[in-house]
Amino acid sequence: MKLITPLGLAALLFAPGAVADTTAQSLVEVARQERLRREALARQAGPDAAPTRVYTDADLVYSGWLTMRVDDQARDAGAESGAAATGPATPAASPGAAGAGDEERWRNRMAEARQALEQAERRAAELQTRVNRLWADFTARDDPAQRAALEQDRVAALDELEETEAEADDLARAIADLRDEARRAGVPPGWLR
Repeated sequence: MKLITPLGLAALLFAPGAVADTTAQSLVEVARQERLRREALARQAGPDAAPTRVYTDADLVYSGWLTMRVDDQARDAGAESGAAATGPATPAASPGAAGAGDEERWRNRMAEARQALEQAERRAAELQTRVNRLWADFTARDDPAQRAALEQDRVAALDELEETEAEADDLARAIADLRDEARRAGVPPGWLR
């Protein structure tokens, strides 16, 4: 078996035709090919085919999938020539829909919802402490009558704890729904802090 010397290896690598021609395709060329591909698809579909829908930011704002500031929405609506194609205007999309009085209303709604959630969580923590204390008392007693009374109290506290935790979950969902409602209404996020 013969060993290839470094000089022989270099000659093989740099010989004409030994290395494949690997030229990168320019972005302009890729865009031209994509345009031609789309035109060919449109020709194949025929004249009766539905036109291709191009979604814009205005479509996403109107559907609630994209939120923008009110002044951005007004500027975008004015810049678009086909404003009627975006659909009917919603109250959140109109300029000035979220005024200074609305800011206080949104802040108050969020503060009340957070306060209710904190109270429910505090009550659940208190009930959990009571349940733990009743369980410790139950296991420390030998008298069956005392144990039965403690067990009844513990079961009642467990039921109340379960209801309070469910209430806290509902309040947490209500806060998430309020945030979602505010987002759809075009309320700036700072108003809910």
